[in-house]
Amino acid sequence: MVPSPVAVCRLLSRHTVCMSGSGLQDVVLVRHGQSEGNLLVKSAYGSNPDLYNQLVDMPDNRVRLTPAGVTQAQLVGAWLRQEFPYGFARHVVSPYVRAVETAGHLGLEDASWRISRTVRERDKGDVQHMPEHAFLSSDAHRDSARTYVANPVYWRAPGGEAMADVAQNRVSRLLDDLSGPPMSRPVLVVTHGRFMQAFQAVVEGLDDEQFRELFLAGELPNGSVLHYTCQDPFTGEVSEQYSWSRVCTPGGSDDAGFGQWRQVNQPVYTSSGLLDMAAKSPRLLT
Repeated sequence: MVPSPVAVCRLLSRHTVCMSGSGLQDVVLVRHGQSEGNLLVKSAYGSNPDLYNQLVDMPDNRVRLTPAGVTQAQLVGAWLRQEFPYGFARHVVSPYVRAVETAGHLGLEDASWRISRTVRERDKGDVQHMPEHAFLSSDAHRDSARTYVANPVYWRAPGGEAMADVAQNRVSRLLDDLSGPPMSRPVLVVTHGRFMQAFQAVVEGLDDEQFRELFLAGELPNGSVLHYTCQDPFTGEVSEQYSWSRVCTPGGSDDAGFGQWRQVNQPVYTSSGLLDMAAKSPRLLT
C-alpha cells in the first residue's frame, strides 16, 4: 500500500485552474523517480568500474527506475489524485524509460498519455553518465570543462546540447503546444530535472546570471512536482502570464517552503536597466 503524502505538502486550499484569456494552461511538471543512473553515477564511479561501465554502455533513454524511484512515483501519484481530484486535461510524458515508468506508477487510471520528445532530458552527449568532478578533472575534456565553468548555461556538452538550447528550443515549443483555448483542468508533464530548470528559466524570464545560479543550485529531487498557474491562489485573480508557482516533493524531507506558493514576477527592463545589467560584465579594454 502506498503511504499518504507527508505534511511537506501542506497547502492552503484545493487549487482551481486558471482560465486566462491568453490561453495559458496550468501546468504541473513531475520529475521522474530515482533512476538506476541517478544511483550508480554517485555510487559506482571509481568504486565498481564494471557496474559503472554497464551504465555507460546503456543508452540514457533506456535507464530504469530503482525500487525507491517506484515508491517516489507512487507517492507523487497519491498527492496528485488528492490535489487534483478532477484529473488533468492532457498527460504528456518523456519517452525515456524512467519517465515512462514514473507515469505508469502514478496510478492515474483515466489518463491518456502522449509521449513527447520535446520534454526529454537535456542531452549531455559523451559525458552523459560522468560525475561532474570527474568531468572537470578529465584531461580529455579540459577545454570543454573550462567553458562549462565559465558559462554553464551556454556550454554545449560534447555531442550534446546546452541548457540554453533546451530553454529556447524545447521549452518554447512545449509552451506553444500548450497554448490555445482554455481548458478546465491542468496539463500534466512527466519529465526530467534539467528540463524543469529550463522551463522555470523561460516562464520566469530569468536573465543569464539567474539561470546560471538556478543551474548550479542543482536539480529538484527525484519525485518532485513543479506547478505553475496564472491564478492567484489566495484571491482567485487571473493574470495573462504564469504568476504563481509551488514545489512539492511528496515523501521528501519536511523543508520549510516546500508546497508553499511563490509569486512569479517576470521582469521588464528599461533602457537604463539594460545598461546596468551590461555594466556587471568587466571590460577587456580600458
